[in-house]
Amino acid sequence: MKIISILALVLAVFSAFSQTYDEKLAYVRKHYALIEKNLENYSEREYIYQPDSNYAPYAYYKFWYYEDGHLAKAERTMGEEGYYTEESFYYADGKFIFYFEHSEEPVWTEEGEMNHDIYESRAYFYDEIMFEYFTKELKSTENKDISEIANQKYKWTETDQSNLIESAADAVDFSSKAILNNN
Repeated sequence: MKIISILALVLAVFSAFSQTYDEKLAYVRKHYALIEKNLENYSEREYIYQPDSNYAPYAYYKFWYYEDGHLAKAERTMGEEGYYTEESFYYADGKFIFYFEHSEEPVWTEEGEMNHDIYESRAYFYDEIMFEYFTKELKSTENKDISEIANQKYKWTETDQSNLIESAADAVDFSSKAILNNN
Protein backbone atom coordinates (compact mmCIF):
# COMPACT_ATOMS: atom_id res chain seq x y z
CA MET A 1 0.00 0.00 0.00
CA LYS A 2 2.87 2.35 0.82
CA ILE A 3 4.39 1.76 -2.62
CA ILE A 4 1.11 2.68 -4.33
CA SER A 5 0.94 5.92 -2.32
CA ILE A 6 4.51 6.80 -3.26
CA LEU A 7 3.85 6.05 -6.95
CA ALA A 8 0.71 8.19 -6.90
CA LEU A 9 2.68 11.09 -5.39
CA VAL A 10 5.47 10.72 -7.96
CA LEU A 11 2.93 10.65 -10.82
CA ALA A 12 1.16 13.75 -9.47
CA VAL A 13 4.43 15.68 -9.23
CA PHE A 14 5.51 14.49 -12.70
CA SER A 15 2.14 15.49 -14.15
CA ALA A 16 2.41 18.96 -12.59
CA PHE A 17 5.86 19.52 -14.04
CA SER A 18 5.17 17.95 -17.44
CA GLN A 19 2.67 20.67 -18.33
CA THR A 20 4.05 23.92 -19.67
CA TYR A 21 3.41 27.19 -17.91
CA ASP A 22 1.00 28.26 -20.68
CA GLU A 23 -0.92 24.98 -20.47
CA LYS A 24 -1.29 25.31 -16.70
CA LEU A 25 -2.42 28.91 -17.00
CA ALA A 26 -4.91 28.00 -19.76
CA TYR A 27 -6.35 25.22 -17.57
CA VAL A 28 -6.87 27.57 -14.61
CA ARG A 29 -8.33 30.37 -16.74
CA LYS A 30 -10.70 27.97 -18.52
CA HIS A 31 -12.09 26.61 -15.26
CA TYR A 32 -12.21 30.05 -13.62
CA ALA A 33 -14.28 31.36 -16.54
CA LEU A 34 -16.62 28.35 -16.45
CA ILE A 35 -17.20 28.72 -12.72
CA GLU A 36 -17.90 32.45 -12.92
CA LYS A 37 -20.17 31.99 -15.95
CA ASN A 38 -22.24 29.29 -14.23
CA LEU A 39 -22.44 30.58 -10.62
CA GLU A 40 -26.18 31.22 -10.87
CA ASN A 41 -26.71 27.58 -11.89
CA TYR A 42 -24.80 26.14 -8.92
CA SER A 43 -26.35 25.43 -5.54
CA GLU A 44 -25.35 27.97 -2.94
CA ARG A 45 -24.79 27.92 0.82
CA GLU A 46 -23.57 30.35 3.46
CA TYR A 47 -21.77 29.85 6.75
CA ILE A 48 -20.76 32.25 9.52
CA TYR A 49 -17.62 31.30 11.41
CA GLN A 50 -17.89 32.56 14.97
CA PRO A 51 -15.62 30.57 17.29
CA ASP A 52 -16.67 32.60 20.34
CA SER A 53 -20.28 33.73 20.70
CA ASN A 54 -19.15 36.63 22.90
CA TYR A 55 -17.46 38.30 19.93
CA ALA A 56 -18.44 39.36 16.44
CA PRO A 57 -18.16 36.69 13.72
CA TYR A 58 -14.65 36.08 12.46
CA ALA A 59 -15.57 35.31 8.84
CA TYR A 60 -18.51 35.01 6.48
CA TYR A 61 -18.36 32.22 3.91
CA LYS A 62 -20.36 31.73 0.74
CA PHE A 63 -20.11 28.49 -1.26
CA TRP A 64 -21.13 27.35 -4.72
CA TYR A 65 -21.34 23.66 -5.62
CA TYR A 66 -21.21 21.79 -8.92
CA GLU A 67 -24.17 19.56 -9.76
CA ASP A 68 -22.20 16.57 -8.46
CA GLY A 69 -21.96 18.24 -5.03
CA HIS A 70 -18.25 19.10 -5.19
CA LEU A 71 -17.18 22.60 -4.23
CA ALA A 72 -16.70 24.99 -7.18
CA LYS A 73 -16.03 28.28 -5.39
CA ALA A 74 -15.76 29.56 -1.84
CA GLU A 75 -15.67 33.19 -0.75
CA ARG A 76 -14.45 34.27 2.67
CA THR A 77 -15.03 37.83 3.88
CA MET A 78 -13.33 39.16 7.00
CA GLY A 79 -12.95 42.61 8.46
CA GLU A 80 -12.56 44.63 11.60
CA GLU A 81 -11.49 48.12 12.61
CA GLY A 82 -11.10 49.37 9.06
CA TYR A 83 -9.44 46.22 7.70
CA TYR A 84 -11.30 44.32 5.00
CA THR A 85 -10.38 41.16 3.11
CA GLU A 86 -12.35 39.16 0.59
CA GLU A 87 -10.83 35.91 -0.60
CA SER A 88 -12.09 33.59 -3.33
CA PHE A 89 -11.02 29.96 -3.68
CA TYR A 90 -11.74 28.09 -6.93
CA TYR A 91 -11.83 24.31 -7.37
CA ALA A 92 -11.91 22.09 -10.45
CA ASP A 93 -11.81 18.32 -10.68
CA GLY A 94 -11.80 18.23 -6.87
CA LYS A 95 -8.60 20.29 -6.62
CA PHE A 96 -7.77 23.83 -5.56
CA ILE A 97 -6.78 25.80 -8.70
CA PHE A 98 -7.02 29.55 -8.09
CA TYR A 99 -6.93 32.07 -5.26
CA PHE A 100 -7.96 35.73 -5.45
CA GLU A 101 -7.69 38.24 -2.62
CA HIS A 102 -8.86 41.85 -2.38
CA SER A 103 -7.77 43.59 0.80
CA GLU A 104 -7.96 47.06 2.25
CA GLU A 105 -5.77 48.30 5.06
CA PRO A 106 -6.57 51.48 7.00
CA VAL A 107 -4.13 54.36 7.05
CA TRP A 108 -4.87 57.30 9.33
CA THR A 109 -4.06 60.84 8.25
CA GLU A 110 -2.68 63.49 10.58
CA GLU A 111 -6.17 65.02 10.54
CA GLY A 112 -7.61 61.78 11.95
CA GLU A 113 -9.29 60.69 8.70
CA MET A 114 -9.09 57.08 7.61
CA ASN A 115 -7.94 56.20 4.10
CA HIS A 116 -7.19 52.76 2.71
CA ASP A 117 -4.35 51.12 0.84
CA ILE A 118 -5.89 48.55 -1.50
CA TYR A 119 -4.20 45.36 -2.71
CA GLU A 120 -5.08 42.39 -4.88
CA SER A 121 -3.34 39.04 -5.07
CA ARG A 122 -3.73 36.03 -7.33
CA ALA A 123 -2.25 32.57 -6.96
CA TYR A 124 -2.44 29.86 -9.62
CA PHE A 125 -2.29 26.15 -8.80
CA TYR A 126 -1.92 23.06 -10.95
CA ASP A 127 -2.25 19.65 -9.28
CA GLU A 128 -2.33 21.62 -6.02
CA ILE A 129 1.15 23.03 -6.60
CA MET A 130 1.40 26.82 -6.84
CA PHE A 131 3.07 27.82 -10.09
CA GLU A 132 2.45 31.58 -10.08
CA TYR A 133 1.60 34.34 -7.63
CA PHE A 134 0.92 38.00 -8.43
CA THR A 135 0.20 40.89 -6.14
CA LYS A 136 -0.70 44.45 -7.05
CA GLU A 137 -1.22 47.63 -5.08
CA LEU A 138 -4.36 49.30 -6.49
CA LYS A 139 -4.51 52.37 -4.29
CA SER A 140 -1.93 53.88 -2.04
CA THR A 141 -2.20 56.67 0.48
CA GLU A 142 1.42 57.52 -0.20
CA ASN A 143 2.10 60.23 -2.78
CA LYS A 144 3.11 57.93 -5.61
CA ASP A 145 1.68 57.19 -9.02
CA ILE A 146 0.66 53.54 -8.97
CA SER A 147 -1.22 53.63 -12.27
CA GLU A 148 1.84 52.29 -14.06
CA ILE A 149 2.54 49.46 -11.61
CA ALA A 150 1.92 46.17 -13.35
CA ASN A 151 1.17 42.91 -11.61
CA GLN A 152 4.25 42.21 -9.58
CA LYS A 153 5.44 38.65 -9.53
CA TYR A 154 5.95 37.62 -5.99
CA LYS A 155 8.59 35.14 -4.97
CA TRP A 156 6.52 32.84 -2.83
CA THR A 157 7.83 30.46 -0.26
CA GLU A 158 6.70 26.97 0.67
CA THR A 159 5.04 28.60 3.69
CA ASP A 160 2.97 30.86 1.39
CA GLN A 161 1.91 27.84 -0.62
CA SER A 162 1.12 25.81 2.51
CA ASN A 163 -0.92 28.65 4.02
CA LEU A 164 -3.03 29.06 0.88
CA ILE A 165 -3.59 25.31 0.56
CA GLU A 166 -4.54 25.17 4.25
CA SER A 167 -7.00 28.07 3.77
CA ALA A 168 -8.48 26.31 0.74
CA ALA A 169 -8.88 23.12 2.80
CA ASP A 170 -10.51 25.13 5.61
CA ALA A 171 -12.99 26.49 3.06
CA VAL A 172 -13.84 22.92 2.04
CA ASP A 173 -14.36 21.99 5.72
CA PHE A 174 -16.60 25.00 6.31
CA SER A 175 -18.56 24.19 3.15
CA SER A 176 -19.40 20.81 4.70
CA LYS A 177 -20.64 22.59 7.83
CA ALA A 178 -22.73 24.93 5.67
CA ILE A 179 -24.38 21.93 4.01
CA LEU A 180 -25.10 20.33 7.40
CA ASN A 181 -26.51 23.57 8.84
CA ASN A 182 -28.80 24.17 5.85
CA ASN A 183 -30.37 20.70 5.77
